[in-house]
Amino acid sequence: IDRRVLWQLIENESTVLQILIRFLRARLIDRQIRTNLFFAAFAHAEREAVARQFRILEVKDGTRIVSAGKPPEGLFVVLSGRLELWTSGRGKCVRELGSGDVLGARALLEGSMTTLDAVACGKCWIVVLGEGRFRRILEANPRLDRVLRQLSRKSEGAPAVSAS
Repeated sequence: IDRRVLWQLIENESTVLQILIRFLRARLIDRQIRTNLFFAAFAHAEREAVARQFRILEVKDGTRIVSAGKPPEGLFVVLSGRLELWTSGRGKCVRELGSGDVLGARALLEGSMTTLDAVACGKCWIVVLGEGRFRRILEANPRLDRVLRQLSRKSEGAPAVSAS
């Protein structure tokens, strides 16, 4: 469909935009189910059931997703857009997360606080699995612990080494 025709449809019929957004979100989630290592830890038949337990969030530029020194709300997966990980107080950007990256896994697994602030860089779509659901899914799928630690190292970096 020509872009001008599409914009005209959206202007003339308000439901067209809602339908397009629902379709786009479904495609983004489907792509994660098919390609993300997190979902690969489940039997094929379980993947969609697990995905339905995530809430989808549309996040505005500059929104803080997690704050250093606080527990994460849950396990986050970036569907589209970018998140920046900053040292506390927006001191220094140490890493960027994009589509498929996870956030909050290490803190949830270890029962600890997050060590970095995560801030949306532009508009993002992310999904979040609340802590309670995360714990139930982890308990039912012990192999997920290893997968999440691997994803956490990739997305959030190696854990800090304490000098003791």
